[in-house]
Amino acid sequence: MEKCKTVYKVIPAGTPHYAVRVQKTTENSWDETHEPVTLMATTDKDEALRFFDSLPEFWELEEEETDLDGRKKYYAPHVTLIDYDGEETLIRE
Repeated sequence: MEKCKTVYKVIPAGTPHYAVRVQKTTENSWDETHEPVTLMATTDKDEALRFFDSLPEFWELEEEETDLDGRKKYYAPHVTLIDYDGEETLIRE
């Protein structure tokens, strides 16, 4: 994940915002055991989507991993809306 720059902004607790994250995935499912890594958080949806669009569709893990069915895992970005109560909604993957 060293290929991406992390962007930090101060967002008050409880403020709805958009998080651009990367998570381990295979070609057909997210790795539910992997905690997503936030690359950017902003209250501006357009800014989040522009940043997301600048990222590669996927990139290799530092150390190769596979799921139980032998499918290769990689990192893939997504955009999530985090509501005032912490509820998360996937916006784009």
